[in-house]
Amino acid sequence: MRETYLDLPSRLEDAFSEIDNDIMIELRNENEEYAAFTQYLHLVRQRDDMERQQIYFRGHTDAVAYLKKIKAI
Repeated sequence: MRETYLDLPSRLEDAFSEIDNDIMIELRNENEEYAAFTQYLHLVRQRDDMERQQIYFRGHTDAVAYLKKIKAI
């Protein structure tokens, strides 16, 4: 068997990732709906991160308040 035949899966993977990247670049540059959708997803992710941080830090402040109440700190 030829060496290029055995290397076919990796060659196809490389070729399709480039095609996919070209399609994504085209969408980003030309499609306003796609740009708006990606901006929306970015904002949703930011909001979720802010909510998680608020919950996380609220838990810490509650823990510190409890430790002060029982005079552990």
